Amino acid sequence: LIGLFIQLARGVLKKVSFAEEPLTDKTKLREMIRESELQHHLDLNDQKLISSFIHFKERVAKEIMVPRVNIFSLEADTTIQEAVRLFASEGYSRIPIFRDSLDQIVGVVLYKDLLKYYAHSELDLNAPLESLAKPVLYAPENKKIALLLQEFRNKQIHMAIIVDEYGGTEGIVTIEDILEELVGEIEDESDIGANQQFWALPSGGWVVDAQMSIFDIEERLGIQIPHGLEYETIGGYVFHCAGTIPTKGWRLLHDQFELEVLSSNERSIKKIKIIPRPAD
Repeated sequence: LIGLFIQLARGVLKKVSFAEEPLTDKTKLREMIRESELQHHLDLNDQKLISSFIHFKERVAKEIMVPRVNIFSLEADTTIQEAVRLFASEGYSRIPIFRDSLDQIVGVVLYKDLLKYYAHSELDLNAPLESLAKPVLYAPENKKIALLLQEFRNKQIHMAIIVDEYGGTEGIVTIEDILEELVGEIEDESDIGANQQFWALPSGGWVVDAQMSIFDIEERLGIQIPHGLEYETIGGYVFHCAGTIPTKGWRLLHDQFELEVLSSNERSIKKIKIIPRPAD
C-alpha cells in the first residue's frame, strides 16, 4: 500500500519543475506545489495526493501511539489458560507482556499462537504466557512512522513498544495503526470532502466523526446504540460512558458493537472506530 502511494506521488512530482539538485526541504516543496497550482501544472487531485504524502512522512510514533494508560497487557507469569479467557474478552490479536511493570516488557504474544497451543489438550495450560512470547521491537517516540512501517515489513513484526528518552514505556504502535493513518490521510483529502463523517476501513469496521448523530449511525450500520437525554452524537455517548474525554485507544465493548477512540484532544473527541458485532 505505501509503495503504491509513493509511486503515485512520484508520478505527480514529475509534473513539477524541480531544480537540478535534490529537493529535501519540505517547505520548499510545498511552495513549489503552490506555484505549480497557480501555473496549472497540478490538478486538484494531484495537489491532495502530494499534501497527504508529505503529512504522512512527517508524522512520528508519539502522535499515533496508543498511550501507556490504554495499553492492554498481561504479566509474563499469567497462565495460558487464563490468558485465553482474557484475550477473548478483550478482542486483541496481539499484546505485550511484562514483569513487574510496563517498563519491563519482555515480549509480545499473538492470540493465534495462544489458540494453537490451547488446541493441544495434552500440553500444560498452566504454563506461563512468557513461553509463547515473541521478541520485542522498541522504537523512540520521535521515530517517523514511515520508517517504522518499513522496519515492521523488514522484520516481519507488527507491534512496536514506544519508549521515551529514559527507556520508559510511552505507548505502543501496531502496523494497523500506521496503515489506518495512511489510509486516513488519503481519505481525509478525498473528493468526498474534508467534512466526511463516515467511511469504511480496509481492515474492517468504520471510522466516524465524533459529531455524527447516533440516529444516522444506527441507520447506516443497523445497530442500536443506547440513547440518553444528555447526548445526541456518538462522541457524546463515548463521553457519557467514559466519564471524561478519553485518549486514543480507549475502547468500549457492547453486545452489538465495539468502539475505539482514534483521535481526541483535551477539549473534544474527534474520530471513533465502530465495529458491528455479529448477532449470536
